[in-house]
Amino acid sequence: MLRRGALADYVGPVVAENADAARDLVLALLTQSTADKVFWDLLAGGSVAIPKELGFTPVRDLTRMWVGESQISASIELQYAIYDPATG
Repeated sequence: MLRRGALADYVGPVVAENADAARDLVLALLTQSTADKVFWDLLAGGSVAIPKELGFTPVRDLTRMWVGESQISASIELQYAIYDPATG
């Protein structure tokens, strides 16, 4: 749930039953990072409260696109970080 990238470490995916559990999980992940930067990608419509509380600031907007039926999960409120815009 914490991976190395070319520019930074990336948090995600994070799925939790509530905001407190998500915050605790992300805090534990952040203690494992040795990078100067950490990126946290959210689904459009996802809550930014915890990332802002932890000092993250918006850098870019991500747009997921698809052909055919929507592939967005019905339980977006449980998704606090995605793995990658292409995979969720």
